[in-house]
Amino acid sequence: MATQPKSSSNLKIILLIVLAMLLFIFLGAPSFGKLKNNSARAAVASANNVDGAKYIKDIQAAYQKLAANPQAVALLNTAAPTDSDIAGALVQIGGIATDSGLSLNALSPTHTDNGDVQINAMVSGDYGQLEKFLTSLENNLRPFVVSSIAVTAFEENGGVLTAGNYAIILSYVGAKSSTSDATTSSTGGQ
Repeated sequence: MATQPKSSSNLKIILLIVLAMLLFIFLGAPSFGKLKNNSARAAVASANNVDGAKYIKDIQAAYQKLAANPQAVALLNTAAPTDSDIAGALVQIGGIATDSGLSLNALSPTHTDNGDVQINAMVSGDYGQLEKFLTSLENNLRPFVVSSIAVTAFEENGGVLTAGNYAIILSYVGAKSSTSDATTSSTGGQ
């Protein structure tokens, strides 16, 4: 049997090593890169999972505290109703008008294009009472946004009365309604 020279077998070994290194560089390195990226993403996901679990636990604790206090639930429902609660808003606005010393002439709710409810309130009294009404609306627990005001003065019974027409927007938590032109009016006076 003939034996190959030693340099030929050393050359084969070197070629095999070079081939193995080339295969590793072209095939293995991208896989290690993907593995590194996936490991980083897994670490971020794990951290987010821990943060999410803590967030859920905090919400559950807050819910348990809130559920234990019915007055707080009622206050929260007043401050951030889940529907437009037009009847409740009309009662609140009427009460604010009365507390401000104004005569409530009309309240008319309508739905706006973006799903909010707009209530047009026509009141009359003196200018100071109109200011007090505006301040009370803005400081009310339930969010009322006065989008426009029209004020006119007129003579009545030998004195000057001031009338105000307020456009009040009721925003609420939850689904927005579709546009509707249904208008309901109620009138009253002092």
